[in-house]
Amino acid sequence: SKLVFIGKDLDAAALRARFAECLATPANLEKKLKALRFGVGQRVLCNMGGGDGWLKGTISELMWRSEDMEPGMVAPYQIIMDNDDIISAPADTDTLVRAAPPDEESDTSKRQRT
Repeated sequence: SKLVFIGKDLDAAALRARFAECLATPANLEKKLKALRFGVGQRVLCNMGGGDGWLKGTISELMWRSEDMEPGMVAPYQIIMDNDDIISAPADTDTLVRAAPPDEESDTSKRQRT
């Protein structure tokens, strides 16, 4: 198949380069993985919306895809919540997912042992 752009004075090389950045190639996937803020196993807070606020969870997968997602859609993170719900974050932004503070329970038990 062929992609055609119509217009005057289009920079064909720039269009090709920008289009190539969107292709699902191993190199592009590696770039996206390196750009993610969190890795598998990291503790995060997730904005659950609907009055539930921010809840703790653990990153379980990166660049996660489900069969029921629209074609081309990939979630940066799949997250297992502390209540055992499994969710996906639609974007890697501070308004949706942020680093969890150190576990207060762990900090307390450390202080008690010293």
